[in-house]
Amino acid sequence: MMVYVLIDKIVVIDLETTDTNECIGAIVEVGVCELDLKTGETTKLLDSIISENIFGKSHHDAWIFQNSSLTVDNIHKYGVSWHLIKQDLQKILNKYPITAYNKQFDFKFLRHRRLDIKSELPCPMKVATHILKLPSHYGGYPYGGYKWPSFQEAWDYYNPDSDYIETHRAYDDAYHEALLIYDMYQKGDYTILDEIKSMNCKDCRNTTCTIAGVNNDLNNKCPRYVGSVHYGSK
Repeated sequence: MMVYVLIDKIVVIDLETTDTNECIGAIVEVGVCELDLKTGETTKLLDSIISENIFGKSHHDAWIFQNSSLTVDNIHKYGVSWHLIKQDLQKILNKYPITAYNKQFDFKFLRHRRLDIKSELPCPMKVATHILKLPSHYGGYPYGGYKWPSFQEAWDYYNPDSDYIETHRAYDDAYHEALLIYDMYQKGDYTILDEIKSMNCKDCRNTTCTIAGVNNDLNNKCPRYVGSVHYGSK
């Protein structure tokens, strides 16, 4: 049996970190943007500078501080405890399907910090790879001979008249990634239904429900239910 859920809203997350290694790098900023796939409307859910316990002098020369408006002083002055943000972030992850541009990077940091990603959507970077078809300098690796496009390359492809330059600030990046996904979605390049398979909702007992719920009554929505319609077939 394969069934689907119609999704109205998703979220896009962006993390700014001091290293590409999730074990030694500190998360210094988190941005989360809600995207309404029907209207293209966006809503800011989270925009926070973070001060993790591991942040210290060894992180002060990180790439992010040399290539964005974020400063070490910002972290010390305005950084919020990761433990506080983690609770808010998990609530978002419990409710919405989520993605990120180059989601493998952001998601490895989240999972290393024991956040549970309930519903994972396609990575727009990998989807864009076979659309932009940018030649790779590494032959056939990793994706059919094409390089993974940077966000800027993908943005410029779908918005050729825009002069926007990626800021490397978490919410601004998440917001523009959401706009990019909406452009891709509108053109039929980014699909979601194919990615969401039935998990036979063990709580609501509805065989057409793809998301774990609380009871039989769909008026009392599953905690992770974000769509407007359940449908499918046995």
